[in-house]
Amino acid sequence: MYCNFSISSLLTTKKRPMRERKTSLPSSFIESQKEIIIFRLSKYKDRKRIEDELKARDVSEYTLYKQKEVVPHLKRILRVIEETPQSYGVCISCGGDIEISHLKLIPTALLCKACM
Repeated sequence: MYCNFSISSLLTTKKRPMRERKTSLPSSFIESQKEIIIFRLSKYKDRKRIEDELKARDVSEYTLYKQKEVVPHLKRILRVIEETPQSYGVCISCGGDIEISHLKLIPTALLCKACM
């Protein structure tokens, strides 16, 4: 079953450009989050595994969802970390900091808990 919202819909709700806001996260934390995101990208983009699942007719809706919705989102967050690391961990709605505990659970979080 797919989620009721699209990740891309969250990306279009920002009030101010992300580049105007700065995070208070330590650079070591941002780098560790980058590694997690890269690992997830490699896992979800494994074409050989997906092709094998397709041949075996064992592709779940969840796998297709990951490829269609999650991979582009992971790529976008990775690009943010690489190009403007100071904007990672900043809520796209209110401009406040996203809590580290929330980012540890969801490295690609775009919203703080108050804006969710």
